Amino acid sequence: MTIRFQIALALAAGLGLLVASGDASALQFRDIEGKWCDDMGSYTFERNAMIMVMNNTGKRTRWSVTKYEYDDDQIVMHWIRDGKDMTTTFADFRGRRMAQLPNREGPRYDFRRC
Repeated sequence: MTIRFQIALALAAGLGLLVASGDASALQFRDIEGKWCDDMGSYTFERNAMIMVMNNTGKRTRWSVTKYEYDDDQIVMHWIRDGKDMTTTFADFRGRRMAQLPNREGPRYDFRRC
């Protein structure tokens, strides 16, 4: 084998691995973890909790998070409110921004890292 052929073969194998690993671009916990803000307050996402602090009152509310599901462009958070299982979907992750998609509980909310 010539060196050029070996290099070409190595590059082709590397490219094949990249194509085969479809989850490489999937969102992860680190994409939502931490503190996010909107006009109403701040939201801190932890592995097992979501903490909301309202700007106008300073009221702090903590909800239990049971799990997160990750996709290429969305994160679904499963959480408990008043003993009921809830889900909220977050998408449009762009740099320091994300959005909560509208659902039965309310409209779309846009967030920024704070």
